[in-house]
Amino acid sequence: MAASTLSTVSSDVVETASDASEASEPGSSSVSSDVVPSVLNRLRAPSQSVLVRKRKARVNRPPHTGERKRKPACSTDPKSVRVVQRVKEFFGEMLIDSGERLFCSACREELSLKLSIVKNHVESAKHSRHKTLLNEKRSREKDIALAFQMYEQEVHSVGESLPETHKLWRVKVVTTFLKAEVPLGKVEMFRNLLEEHAYSLSDRRGMSDLIPFIRSEEQQQIKAEMQGKRSHSF
Repeated sequence: MAASTLSTVSSDVVETASDASEASEPGSSSVSSDVVPSVLNRLRAPSQSVLVRKRKARVNRPPHTGERKRKPACSTDPKSVRVVQRVKEFFGEMLIDSGERLFCSACREELSLKLSIVKNHVESAKHSRHKTLLNEKRSREKDIALAFQMYEQEVHSVGESLPETHKLWRVKVVTTFLKAEVPLGKVEMFRNLLEEHAYSLSDRRGMSDLIPFIRSEEQQQIKAEMQGKRSHSF
């Protein structure tokens, strides 16, 4: 019984192999040729509309030319109010006079002189968040300026007679270059842009001399963060 079963199975295998060999003959190549194009058809190139949407630059809506139903709430500023008056009224809210315009240095945006608009702005969560970030930034800059003053007492680097804000600017530029992994040899390519509305920069050698100070400050900050995590873990 077992022998007859094995002979039946072997005969089925032989018949399957023969069918496969017949299918692989030149006359039957139409089956395989039909399968390959169907697979390649799935790998279609992106349509032109998709590429156009990705490359299209975002633009603002065109200005309204028709007649408005009502005037905008902030069409004009009150003529009887000056910028200095609003700055004094909201003292401590980081509002400044920028070319006779009311400007929020925390949110970096221009404001109207209308009392309701200024009040809504300074009471917003956005202004409160940006004011906190700016205070933290200024506190950090004071710490860097104090640490750099102690560093200069030991090293006496070039440019130590410059104002504190000028030296702090150079430190911030070098720190940004290092974080972005941009070689300081390319500082000449950015000089016109960086010096357009700010202080002057030294040459590549002078900027490179600030790296030891920045490295030591980064190490001190990492140590402080590690000590803070250890104190919280206990």
